[in-house]
Amino acid sequence: MKHKSVPTMPQHIRAFCDGEFYRYMMNKAFVEEARRDIATLMEEGGDKGFDKPIVQGGEFNPEQQRILEKIESIYSGRDAIIAEKCCQRVEDVIRSLNDQERTIMEHFYWRRIPPDITENETGIGRKTQQRMRRKMTYLLAARWGMA
Repeated sequence: MKHKSVPTMPQHIRAFCDGEFYRYMMNKAFVEEARRDIATLMEEGGDKGFDKPIVQGGEFNPEQQRILEKIESIYSGRDAIIAEKCCQRVEDVIRSLNDQERTIMEHFYWRRIPPDITENETGIGRKTQQRMRRKMTYLLAARWGMA
């Protein structure tokens, strides 16, 4: 996608997409922590009889019920679901970028290195960085259905 083919977007959509890029690392850590918590509970649940088939009536003992409720609260929590979807959309954009664009994304959004320092380190001009960021923003907006 050449820079001339990237359409302009309203400011509120750009701000939303930039925020999603900035929050990506935090969201990813949150999702991974939720997955670790579920894995820990499932391992603990194996000791409580989750690995055994349910018999007559399909009822769980109180300990099993408590663990299942914890897993349900972690997995179905609105924050975890939203964070996972946001991460997935950002990762879709990351997969579609080339190495230079990924470097610019990392420098600008996650390491928060100013464009002039990035220009000195990578040799990519400020205007080119700006075009790359505009492309990233457009791609994310398209994943969200806003472009």
